[in-house]
Amino acid sequence: MAVPFLSLLPGSPMYQRLEIQTSGKVCDTKATLMYLAWYTFCAVLWVVLPGDWVEGLPMRNSHQWMEHKINAFPTFFLSLGITPSITLCCGPQLVNFTDNNGLNS
Repeated sequence: MAVPFLSLLPGSPMYQRLEIQTSGKVCDTKATLMYLAWYTFCAVLWVVLPGDWVEGLPMRNSHQWMEHKINAFPTFFLSLGITPSITLCCGPQLVNFTDNNGLNS
């Protein structure tokens, strides 16, 4: 029986393949900052955009329900509208950021 996490130890063939595929680059500062910016953007939209509050399923440890704000549809369309605006304003290099800064670049 193989233990999956042992195959990622340094010196193992799987680790060497992973290192070759990623060129030894596991974390990129620009990509991390862009992810945090996207997460912040979504959090701000959750606060700003309107949405219905609905009750979820009851929690396991009590008979209480958590309320959730449902506003994914307006968030999707707002981000879908912002993307072409950024492309027209700044050029396609910002939209191609994920391709240019991926693990295989």
